[in-house]
Amino acid sequence: MTTVIETLGDYHTYLSNIRHIKNTTLRRIDLTLREFCEVFGTMETTQLIPTDIDAFYTRLRNRVKKKRNGNGEYTPLAAMYIHKAMTHIRSYVKWLMDKGYLKSLVAADVPLHNAPRPLPKFLAKQELGQILNYLEEYVAWANNKKAPRFIYAAYMWRALVWMLYTTGLRNFELRSLTYADINMENMSGVIL
Repeated sequence: MTTVIETLGDYHTYLSNIRHIKNTTLRRIDLTLREFCEVFGTMETTQLIPTDIDAFYTRLRNRVKKKRNGNGEYTPLAAMYIHKAMTHIRSYVKWLMDKGYLKSLVAADVPLHNAPRPLPKFLAKQELGQILNYLEEYVAWANNKKAPRFIYAAYMWRALVWMLYTTGLRNFELRSLTYADINMENMSGVIL
């Protein structure tokens, strides 16, 4: 029978040569699998069961790391790090099943434990004021230059920034906006 640690070389070859995974991603996957092997490396692949994967997830949730600021404090691993690690484990388990090393565990049974999405970032009024003040200075400078292309650009940028901030449009939505999408009578627009 084959142990978990004995399959890692073949899995690494599969990822790099067949799936063409980049080296930086391979290093991250290797870190996850190395930690997985600390717990289950000597276990035969046929003995892996869903509770083993849950135990690894619990281990990640309970692990702490030292803060980078050097004050000696420890913090739990980020939810996104844990989510990516479990995605790597799920891919590995699926590969084990595809190669016949594992028959009882279904890759879909590997819990992903989705990471919470971070809240969107937005500008404070003071930051918006600084940007608009800069754009006003740019407009004044362009008017003094009396160069049409600078004047056009200055007013365009001011309008774009104001539109993005006040409407909440995404970058793509703003770029795909056409004159036909805007109703000038009631000052509204249609975005699909």
